[in-house]
Parts: sequence; C-alpha cells; structure tokens
Amino acid sequence: DVGISRKFEMTDGDLTVSVGVKNLFDEFQNDLETGVFRDSDYVYGPAFSRTFYAGLRYDF
Repeated sequence: DVGISRKFEMTDGDLTVSVGVKNLFDEFQNDLETGVFRDSDYVYGPAFSRTFYAGLRYDF
C-alpha cells in the first residue's frame, strides 16, 4: 500500500486530504477458490486487483 496525506489548517478546524493505492503492482491470485470445499491453506497473494482510494477528514 502506498498513500499520502496533506493537512490544511483552517480558521475553525483542520482539513486532511489523503489519496493512495492498494496493490500497487496489480498482482493478485486469480485462482483463489471460494465455497464450502475451498482449501484455506492455498492463499499466496492478494485476492483483489489494484485499488485507488481517496479520503477527506475534517477536525473541528
């Protein structure tokens, strides 16, 4: 995971803006089994592909 955030000081509080990406190199396990008969020991990588996220936080 890679992310960055920036805090802006306002007159009545603080605004924090953050952005990032999970699974930066887009490597995932495409043969991940599901269901009742799946082998829980057969997990060797992320189940999801690359994901971008953004967030806002306001503290007053």
